[in-house]
Amino acid sequence: MRDIELFAKLLELASPWIVTGVTPDFGKKEITIEVVWPEGQRALCPICDAECGIYDHRNERIWRQCRT
Repeated sequence: MRDIELFAKLLELASPWIVTGVTPDFGKKEITIEVVWPEGQRALCPICDAECGIYDHRNERIWRQCRT
């Protein structure tokens, strides 16, 4: 299994979401995972199930693991 497939499964991403890249930085103890929604792909409205276009996008986000 390739790293892209592994992280798609770990993140429980369903189509049409795509993991397009996984870049580890061992010095910083970080992994950068790039996830995209295919351009032009329509999405279902979570309220009425109508097909809708995607018009807004969020900036890059960072998640951190809490260590106790």
